[in-house]
Amino acid sequence: MDPVLLFTIIGVAVAGTAAVVGIWMERDPRRPPRWAYALSGLIVAATLVSVFQSWLDAQAAEKLEDQMAEMLITINEMASRSDDPEVQQMAKLAFSTQASTNPDVVQKLAQQVTDDGGDPTEVLASHLPASKVKGLARGGKLKTAKLSKEEKKKLKKKREKKKREKEKRKKEKEKKKKQKEKEKKKKEREQKKKEKEQAAAEGGEVPMPDDEGDDDKKKKKKKKKDKEKKKKKKNKKNNSF
Repeated sequence: MDPVLLFTIIGVAVAGTAAVVGIWMERDPRRPPRWAYALSGLIVAATLVSVFQSWLDAQAAEKLEDQMAEMLITINEMASRSDDPEVQQMAKLAFSTQASTNPDVVQKLAQQVTDDGGDPTEVLASHLPASKVKGLARGGKLKTAKLSKEEKKKLKKKREKKKREKEKRKKEKEKKKKQKEKEKKKKEREQKKKEKEQAAAEGGEVPMPDDEGDDDKKKKKKKKKDKEKKKKKKNKKNNSF
């Protein structure tokens, strides 16, 4: 358990207990005890709510740290694929800020990189000075937990599933892109056809087919002529023999 969360729970529990004990010590014995019981119940309820809220806050903070670590991994991947100096500078600034203000995020990053089979020291060294990396290592922020065989299998399956989903999204994206290009070309052809028909109507001429249709017809005619020429040549050779 996180030491901060543990001390918070202990402090709230001690405060709640002290309040209940104080009520019963200062209670007027001439009055009915139901008021003391009611106040004690309310104090206990408030204490439990405070403990639960502290636990929720700790969980939210841990989740945020995981997300920040994932963001740093994404930034590192972007920087490793890009030669843009601005991207490199952005990556250095992001790593430097988190290493200085929130070392727990660096520890989460180290664990995630290790789980993926990478070296956290190498990742950090590409964006931070060597002295900073050594300081984090001395502070125990680069220590990672070893995974069991079952956890490794689960992680492998999770990675493979993530990879398949990524490929699927990529294919769907390419498919949508091609579909959009087809629709765009179709609209352009229709627009050209309308413009030609409109121009022909204004000039009193018969509308001509679109350019792409003419090109297709010319290609087909050319192919047909080439085939006929080849057949004639073969026939001439056969007749000569």
